[in-house]
Amino acid sequence: METSYEQVLEAVRRYPRDLKLQELPRDTSGRQHAQCSCPAHDGDGGTSLHITYDQSDGKTMLHCFGAEHCDAAAIADAPGLKIIDLFDQQSGPQGHAGYSSYNSYSCDSRLTAADLASIRHANAPLLNRNETTTITPTHTENSAEIRQQYAMPKPYLEPLVLGQSPMFAAICAAIAVQPNIGLLHGTCPNCGTADSLTVLYSPLESATLLRCSTCQADDVLNALNAPATLARSNGYEAMIYDSERGTAYEYADGLIVRRSPAKRISQSGNTADKHPLWMAADAKRAVALGKPVYLTEGEKDAGTLRALGYAAVTAAGGGGNFATKLDLDSARSALSGADVVAIVDKDDTGARWKEQVAQTLTPFVRSLTFIQAAGEAHDASDAAMSGVEFEILPRESIQHESELEPELMSRAYSLTRLADVEPERPLWLWPGHIPKGKIVLIDGDPATGKSTLALDIAAHVTTGAAWPDGSAGCEPANVLLLTAEDGLADTVSPRIRAAQGDASKMFALSEVFKDGKEVAITLTDALPQIAQAAREQHIGLIVVDVLISFLGSDTNSYKDQIFAHR
Repeated sequence: METSYEQVLEAVRRYPRDLKLQELPRDTSGRQHAQCSCPAHDGDGGTSLHITYDQSDGKTMLHCFGAEHCDAAAIADAPGLKIIDLFDQQSGPQGHAGYSSYNSYSCDSRLTAADLASIRHANAPLLNRNETTTITPTHTENSAEIRQQYAMPKPYLEPLVLGQSPMFAAICAAIAVQPNIGLLHGTCPNCGTADSLTVLYSPLESATLLRCSTCQADDVLNALNAPATLARSNGYEAMIYDSERGTAYEYADGLIVRRSPAKRISQSGNTADKHPLWMAADAKRAVALGKPVYLTEGEKDAGTLRALGYAAVTAAGGGGNFATKLDLDSARSALSGADVVAIVDKDDTGARWKEQVAQTLTPFVRSLTFIQAAGEAHDASDAAMSGVEFEILPRESIQHESELEPELMSRAYSLTRLADVEPERPLWLWPGHIPKGKIVLIDGDPATGKSTLALDIAAHVTTGAAWPDGSAGCEPANVLLLTAEDGLADTVSPRIRAAQGDASKMFALSEVFKDGKEVAITLTDALPQIAQAAREQHIGLIVVDVLISFLGSDTNSYKDQIFAHR
């Protein structure tokens, strides 16, 4: 008897357009997997549709990872299938499982008002049970300053539909909870403590957030057998993405900011200098309802708050670029008359962001309140997952540019007279082509071998072999690689060996930490850590491929580049 999985694959093969079907190896649980282009939307040439078959329950699951996030019914309909064709066993009307059975497994069903009420009640203390904001004086640690406590109001926006996330469903099954919206509490697979693990699925992030009250995040990930290509942690909080592609944040003006599970950020679409707030439509709805609008430093925190039922917005470019990257007219349209609550991260960038937000929004918002997670929580997501409250920050520390002394402003530059500069001969890594201690860019059209050339250069540096033009090789040295596009096992390592390089001298940067917390691997946020690695490992060449992926979301560039430093 043909299984539903075989029926789906046959329909994909018969489809008029080549959907690039690829059958993947079975996983450790025996489930079958395949991927192809999604037939429900005009694909981008990739394989955005993931097909999973679990023989134990006879269900075939369809999950579109494209920006359209097509639902199962639309995907099945495109090649002439129906939802009932996604089941093996006869258990419903006409001998098939019903549509509601598929929904209950794929987390796509709607919730009743009673369900929502119970979820909101269970989400305390983050979701305060009083409609109005509660403020309680508290002392800060290490000072006599008294800060007022800020309690979140009840959620006021409808929940986002969870959609189809086989990964989230599998996580819920592993911790013995039913997939649902909001904060869920289950048994930690590492320590075995009941209700110690907090789980939240963020549809806008296409990822599941996890935090155990007693275990390290890496231990939780190991206990779940989470794929390394989908998971990341900062020591205490873990995130498991639905796909290796991570997530795409789509702005109303066409900007698309992509974040990979490795926290690599890139831009596409409209990469103009200024952009509207992300999720500005929700802000307008909150203003109409007379509810606060939450402003965060990044898309992840905004997505977390939206998953909990709040209107949350953020600006492109990260915390340090709020004033320079924000389209002020669109922000005024979205936030005019709004009660804005800005959640400040606990770092230096958060302090600068606070000043920029105050200077930018004060002229047209109804009120502006700055809050920060209490205790050891770092940001909005940390507070949500750990259940801590927020504290109101004072406004007195904000200094406007006009308050700076004129004499300080007049010294904001330095000049060097060229007559005082002693000429020097350049030192060469590859004579005539790559100087030592300089930046070298390799630019070209896609698929012209830029990455292959960069790795060939790196291979020569590791061995000191003669260069292709016959010039003498350099002294052998270690190479540090930052790669955003190619896998280490299936692409980078084979290329280094094919180029006869010394793989023992090649190091790939995989994680960067600041103050014990993982930070994005970008040349703006992680440059001190990259420099430290270069010093400690005696690096002679740093290769960045592609450069745009490591400049952060506030950079406007389209070129594939190589950064070389000796």
